[in-house]
Amino acid sequence: MEHTIVESQSYDICFDYIEELIHKQEPLTTVLRLLILFSVTNSGLPKKHFDYLRRELLHSYRFEHITTLNNLEKAGLFKKQESRSNRFTIKRALQLVVEDTDTANFNDISYVFSGYAPLSIRLIQHAIRSGWRPVEEILKLLPGPHLETKRGAFSNSPSFDSLSGVSTGIAKVPDGRRALVLVVFVGGVTFAEISALRFLCSQEGMAYDLIIATTKIVNGQTLVETFMEKLG
Repeated sequence: MEHTIVESQSYDICFDYIEELIHKQEPLTTVLRLLILFSVTNSGLPKKHFDYLRRELLHSYRFEHITTLNNLEKAGLFKKQESRSNRFTIKRALQLVVEDTDTANFNDISYVFSGYAPLSIRLIQHAIRSGWRPVEEILKLLPGPHLETKRGAFSNSPSFDSLSGVSTGIAKVPDGRRALVLVVFVGGVTFAEISALRFLCSQEGMAYDLIIATTKIVNGQTLVETFMEKLG
């Protein structure tokens, strides 16, 4: 179902599935994980569906979880749809979903997620390929500000010929080693994203070694739990 939501295959099927989980009173963290993914991939939910799911959640799991839902709303993870979703444009431009992934001859980071390329890793690929300027219009569709600045060795960064991360030239520091890129995740990173970056580093022709720094290691469960709070 997570793949179905990410691939935006059927809104109604995803909505009905989440509704069924709520009525069955499945673990709240399981429901919220899918609900957050559903909301984020659609840039929010239509007011009618947002109000309905919110009401059903409070009825099934009791009103003590109203603070949890408020926390998710404040974070923008569960919200009403205020504009048309840009998900399809972003997904297509950054190749977030790769169909027919070849498990025998894999050469793309989507292999790590069985056909899905994390947005974070795609942005890193663009950054080390040619900077973010070529995808600046796409960045404007994403939440939060963005900034690109170049200094030192990065002003002569090699160009990459595709999103696969294969470069047209190898950038090396004076002693022959590959140049280093520090990737910082503020708020947390998953082990799967780390695996995707390691996979990117191991590709033939990769111009850089990547060092990962983060404030925390997270997963779907722990991320949702940070927003969970009961009244009383």
